[in-house]
Amino acid sequence: NTWKLRRGWSLLRQKEYPKAAEYFTALVKDLKKPEQLAEANYLLGNSYLEQEQYTPAIKAYDASLAAQPKS
Repeated sequence: NTWKLRRGWSLLRQKEYPKAAEYFTALVKDLKKPEQLAEANYLLGNSYLEQEQYTPAIKAYDASLAAQPKS
């Protein structure tokens, strides 16, 4: 699934923010590993933030924090 995260990240780098948000929204439903889920939600939040969609960005960031493995 690492390559899937990188594919979404490349959409962000290309400033394809709506496509990235759509991609990460679908991806978070399939990820099982907490660290990957945390990263995907973080990147989802970034894609919303770049579109000035603050409420969904905050929700994605909260989901990222919730998915973080406890250390």
